[in-house]
Amino acid sequence: MRCTKRVCGKITLHLGTLGILCLAAGMAGAAPPPQKFVTDELLVQFKAGVHKANSDTVLKGAGAREAEDIPQLRVKRIKVPAAARAKVKAVLAKNSQVSFVEENYLAEPATIPNDPSYASQWHLPKIAAPAGWDISTGSSSVDIAILDSGVDPS
Repeated sequence: MRCTKRVCGKITLHLGTLGILCLAAGMAGAAPPPQKFVTDELLVQFKAGVHKANSDTVLKGAGAREAEDIPQLRVKRIKVPAAARAKVKAVLAKNSQVSFVEENYLAEPATIPNDPSYASQWHLPKIAAPAGWDISTGSSSVDIAILDSGVDPS
């Protein structure tokens, strides 16, 4: 399969501080693109042990509401009035129950495959091939051999 550098539509990614730092490190030497974010959302992480009832009270008091819980990161995507985003962010940042609060940045994929059969190749997303293509698409100077003995399910 060969990949080309084309940009597909914008997708929202939940990028925490660590994700932004990793992204910036991969672009060393290049001018960073202007950062875009969802204007009526923030990402917030409450400190360990803060119960949902408490976090809901904190959000409501700041003028926000939970839109999605991302348990793997202990992060909540919250909805805020776009005009009050900075104020809500400042209020939450000062709250002793909050670990961090930041914008929900938008990211655009750098590389997508040009293979018309890509959509039916379930294994490529499973092995995280798209993430690998953002790092490298290989080189025509490297020879690769594929040995296929076939599959006999019986």
